[in-house]
Amino acid sequence: MPRASWSTAIAIAVAIALPVVFVGNALLVLVHPWLVDVQYALPGFPDPLIGLSGEQRADLAATGVRSISPWESDGVELLRDARLPNGMAAFDAREVAHMGDVRAVVSGFMVAWLAGVAALAASALALRRVGAAGSLRRALGWGASATLAGFAALGLFMLVDFDAFFTAFHGVFFEGDSWRFASDDTLRSLYPDEFWGVAAGVTAGLIVLQAVVVLWRAREG
Repeated sequence: MPRASWSTAIAIAVAIALPVVFVGNALLVLVHPWLVDVQYALPGFPDPLIGLSGEQRADLAATGVRSISPWESDGVELLRDARLPNGMAAFDAREVAHMGDVRAVVSGFMVAWLAGVAALAASALALRRVGAAGSLRRALGWGASATLAGFAALGLFMLVDFDAFFTAFHGVFFEGDSWRFASDDTLRSLYPDEFWGVAAGVTAGLIVLQAVVVLWRAREG
């Protein structure tokens, strides 16, 4: 393959991998109990529909976040062990199964993130070794621009009809209605719709911020 074509192919790979890395970086920041603490402190955040104090609710919600973290070895076993103040299991089998599915999705994103980071590093090294630093900057600009365009569209979708976005998102990653729960189920009490609205907005914001910084640096370089 001619050098120019080879460099272009690698640049395209960089542009494809970059949005994956941005998403993985955002997840690395967000899949931690601090997100629960911040959201529960927001004015007007809904009260739980089951009998929990603020501290009990925060503890259970933090346990839920830890259960889906790929770096938490106990995983959803944390949910099976969790108890309500009356001693009953905090999560039923269906809730535990769903959180297991969520953990699998997050883990899948983390695998994709690792692959994306590896692809970016290898591609950057290859392009620099053949003296094609300009191709690398161009590829980073492509990837950042594609990310901004894609998340601008998603952001508009969320603003226009968040419920439709939420349903479509779950339809991609989960089977049937396995993700739907009654308003008095523990998961819904811990993570109401408002929680997911804020989480989605923060995720999109972190991804867009990364894309803006990379695009600026690519053009400055």
